[in-house]
Amino acid sequence: MLMVVFTANKRFSVRATANREVVNSDLFIDFVKSTGEKWRKLRSNAIKLKDLHWQMDNAKPHKSAATTQFFNDRGITLLWQSPYSPDFNLCDRFLFTTLKSELRKQSFESHLEVEQAALQCLRNLPEELLHQEIQKLYDHCQDVIDAGGDYVTN
Repeated sequence: MLMVVFTANKRFSVRATANREVVNSDLFIDFVKSTGEKWRKLRSNAIKLKDLHWQMDNAKPHKSAATTQFFNDRGITLLWQSPYSPDFNLCDRFLFTTLKSELRKQSFESHLEVEQAALQCLRNLPEELLHQEIQKLYDHCQDVIDAGGDYVTN
């Protein structure tokens, strides 16, 4: 499994789980902490986690009391995705499809190799493409609002 965090200006953090490693709230929080440490140390345009809006789905590690406490203690804004609505999740709409199409062409010896390959693939994405996909998501959300909350296909 890959855990991925990204910004519109091409800052990425990726963690591939090892075989049989379970993604629980402790692992998820550790991933977010390590992302925060890396991004705070950036030479240009350092990023603080509280300056971002985090889109979360209803995965157990996202909804746990420990995760909620972690984000609340840091004043981090969470945006909750509606249950069973992958069309509102940028990773499901765009990013994972891109990663799958690129990574399935390769063989890997370890989860660390998967991490490196995923990071390379993501870094090769044009920043303009990320902005376009974010705009498409925004437009889709607006279409749903305009339709009174009804499902809308794009």
